Amino acid sequence: MVSAGFDAHVSDPLGQLRATEEDFGRMTRTALKIAGKYAEGRLISFMEGGYSLEALSNAVCAHVRTLSTHT
Repeated sequence: MVSAGFDAHVSDPLGQLRATEEDFGRMTRTALKIAGKYAEGRLISFMEGGYSLEALSNAVCAHVRTLSTHT
């Protein structure tokens, strides 16, 4: 289970962690690898925070795109 918070985005006014869309894609790939090893590839992603609508949209798209291209 992934608590998918996107307030770490570089454009988010609160998080200040400076993550990019590419970073969210990499984090998603890492979560998928862990799920493959320990959960037969199953992964549940719950959307959490994000306070810039544009940054949230871009980060969520990167996350979902990575999930959907995983085979």
